[in-house]
Amino acid sequence: MLCVANGKIFLQFWHEERAYHPLLNLGAQPVTSSPIAITSNEVHVPQGKKYYVVLRELCNDELSDIITGFKKATENAQVSGFDSVEVHCTNGYLLDEFLRDGVNKRAGYYCGSIKNRAQLIFEVIYAVSSYEVANELDCVFLRLTATTA
Repeated sequence: MLCVANGKIFLQFWHEERAYHPLLNLGAQPVTSSPIAITSNEVHVPQGKKYYVVLRELCNDELSDIITGFKKATENAQVSGFDSVEVHCTNGYLLDEFLRDGVNKRAGYYCGSIKNRAQLIFEVIYAVSSYEVANELDCVFLRLTATTA
């Protein structure tokens, strides 16, 4: 157990975002909400500074795997003795990308209105906070920020 003397320990997790590079992902192409590369900066990788690349847009049928990944992370945190988890949905991470109209240029259900852009976040929170997943956790937090992108 990680808790000592009534202390609490929280685990924060997120999914990579477009400020990522295949060289940081064992060569695998990272995924994103929409294939829009960052053009104003470079990323530091083991081989030095590199330009950001256009990442692969997630298909709607792949989003269940993303949700399952967050659910599994919550289960792992619980088994490892964490008291609570925080789903990080800011700083341009994947869930934040779906929320932002400047980055989310998708067609279909997960774009357009704020309700549609937030849908993936709602589905992740529902999955990680469901009783069978998080029944031993004190609570599940969602980190948001008021920035725009």
